[in-house]
Amino acid sequence: MPTSNVMDIHVAMHGSAGVLSNLHKHPFVFDGVQCGGMEGLIQSLRYKNVDEQLHMAGLYGIQAKRLGDKKNWRAKQELYWKGVPFNRHSDAYQAFLDNAYDALAIQSERFRSALIDSDGKILTHTVGRTDPYITLLTQEEFLCRLNRLRSSLMTLRCAAE
Repeated sequence: MPTSNVMDIHVAMHGSAGVLSNLHKHPFVFDGVQCGGMEGLIQSLRYKNVDEQLHMAGLYGIQAKRLGDKKNWRAKQELYWKGVPFNRHSDAYQAFLDNAYDALAIQSERFRSALIDSDGKILTHTVGRTDPYITLLTQEEFLCRLNRLRSSLMTLRCAAE
């Protein structure tokens, strides 16, 4: 497969491949909470304490990832949103991810532009993990949402033309 047809999403990449990374800074509001980026929001789910969670959600990038990694959630596979626990493997968690990515796409023009710019590319995330028991966002969960949003944006774009 020619590499020009592939876009590997990673924060260290230039252009759209870096912008689409969950570590990229994309301020947005989700469920009334100010988020610094997707990584901050996702890592905040490890925090049972609402004040700590809100602080985490406001972060982005490597800082959010490193602080989140200090909270152990793997034994119980339990996450929290605004003090309410839910299981990492539940439909509720998948709906949470869908809603969070929808909010990001609606509010970040830069994120939307990067998705449109990726049209025609096969999206990959070679640095991501695949085991949902050890990561809060698998490669499949991440790429599925990017592809879904990109498809929706392209459909809207074609309808407008």
